[in-house]
Amino acid sequence: VNKRQEVDHLAKELKNVSTAHKTYELHVKDVTQLLTAGNLPGARKLAGKVEIEEEALNHKIEGLLFEVSRFTANASQKAKALEKFAI
Repeated sequence: VNKRQEVDHLAKELKNVSTAHKTYELHVKDVTQLLTAGNLPGARKLAGKVEIEEEALNHKIEGLLFEVSRFTANASQKAKALEKFAI
């Protein structure tokens, strides 16, 4: 995998997280509305789904952070090697 493919992959995954987060925010708003309307059973049911979405988002973000850290570390090592070579 070349650097461009890796950056494209990271950008795609970040967009996926952004989309999933927007859905998550809508579901949180729905839970709040259900609670405000006094629909506790509906709010509890949806809150359980929201919790699962939250855990999935957290897991995906942690994975992205790991990938970005790895990419950055590799780029830094290559830059240092090129710098030494140039000297």
